[in-house]
Amino acid sequence: YSELFFNGSTEIIYTALQDLSVDDLKTFETKYSGTKPDTITIKSAALTLGSATSYRLTFSSTDGLNGHTFTLNGDPVTPESEGDDYVIVISNIGAKKLNKQYHVTIDGYNITFYPLTYAFNVLNYAPTNTKLVNLSKSIYEYSNAVINCFGE
Repeated sequence: YSELFFNGSTEIIYTALQDLSVDDLKTFETKYSGTKPDTITIKSAALTLGSATSYRLTFSSTDGLNGHTFTLNGDPVTPESEGDDYVIVISNIGAKKLNKQYHVTIDGYNITFYPLTYAFNVLNYAPTNTKLVNLSKSIYEYSNAVINCFGE
């Protein structure tokens, strides 16, 4: 699937992945708790593939970062500025860690997600984008295969 997504190849598509559904990835749905600060808007979450996989949580703030407290898995983190937005980046995520749970807290507002949340979101919110759906399914299966082979 990833070859199809990146190269447009029409090689054989593995039918095992065709049966994978959004319900199979429901575990990876984002969970929210607490009260979101009125000045913060969560804009997107994206998985960036490459030699080093990363997960990007993008948000905007009408009052900048002043007075806000941010943590990643309980440790203080300073979001990066990107134009009018801010980004918290989790870098160098290995295949065995795609199913790892992460917690971002903004002033006590908790966001719980996994890198595989991206795959769940694609299947749930963009099911007609066949190439992206197939790529997301292959990322999920790749993560499972690596864990089954090498353990967590």
